[in-house]
Amino acid sequence: MSHKEAIIKLAIATALLIAAIIVAILPRHKDEATAQGESIPLLPANFNADDIKHIIVENTTATTTLYQDGDAWKIRELDNVTANRQDIDALVFALCSEQAVTEHIPRELQDEAGFPPHQTGASINICDEDGNSIARFILGKTIDNHAGEPVKRYVTLNDNQTATTQFLFPHAQWTPLQWMAKDIPELQHIKQVTYVKINSPQWIITSSHGRNLLKNVQEGMTQDQNAVDAAINAIRNIKLIGLFNDKTPKGQLEFQDTALFIVNRVDDLIVFITLTTNKDGDIAVQLAAEPPPISQKLDGQLQDDEENAKRRQALQNNAEKFNAKYQKWIFKTTPDVFQCLTKQHGELIKNLP
Repeated sequence: MSHKEAIIKLAIATALLIAAIIVAILPRHKDEATAQGESIPLLPANFNADDIKHIIVENTTATTTLYQDGDAWKIRELDNVTANRQDIDALVFALCSEQAVTEHIPRELQDEAGFPPHQTGASINICDEDGNSIARFILGKTIDNHAGEPVKRYVTLNDNQTATTQFLFPHAQWTPLQWMAKDIPELQHIKQVTYVKINSPQWIITSSHGRNLLKNVQEGMTQDQNAVDAAINAIRNIKLIGLFNDKTPKGQLEFQDTALFIVNRVDDLIVFITLTTNKDGDIAVQLAAEPPPISQKLDGQLQDDEENAKRRQALQNNAEKFNAKYQKWIFKTTPDVFQCLTKQHGELIKNLP
């Protein structure tokens, strides 16, 4: 073999060795890149959140069907009671804004994470107005990734890719009851509250410019400002923590000790709040609204009959909206509301210093 041939063969051998090294290294780099993950949006950037009209959350506890009804969201499994709009918005925001990280998950972790199957996880399905699925995400369990790193949460995307995510998980295991609206914003602007017990007024508190005043305080006494303020705040902060319905045991539907509160709002709408208890100590609350009687003069400077008629119609519309949202149901509230509001007139006053 000549010196020239030897050089050529050596060059070929070197090239083959380099090629073999590249072939061996590239898959490993690719695997490493896959393991590190790539950030991708759960939904397309141009996705319109207004297209979401139904959200179905399924987990091991229950199925919750949330659907849009006008300006409100309702819960089908709770006889169409109103859902908490803030919770819906938080979930939709997560769907539209979160960046999931696609990555390779070792086979031994897929079963532990609930993939496949996903009986130990949950799924979130978003649909359009006709009920057609826009996107469905299957969420696994929260598991330790066994690498000494923070816990990861796994989700499968529409294309069956597996990714890590976190913002979808807080709502994924909720029951229908947890999606229910908790606050009553219609009770924030109060002009007067009257407590009625056995058809007899017990006390009247007026509220104006941030000050609450108890009526009919006898000479030599003064109102207990803390107790009076607590009563008005209790009305404003009634929490809805559950429902009494056809699935409630019969014994829990036997109510007693009824107290009625007549709330006059600053816009003159009248709201009736009925509180009752049962033998288990549960507190039930029922709500209804109606416009003021025709004979009652509306506040303000409106003297024109046409303007007054428009305002009364607006109040009638507000009453109908309120009743559609609350009147059909018997809600459960916290025991402290009943204890705070059913105090006698004498418990709201004290001797002058």
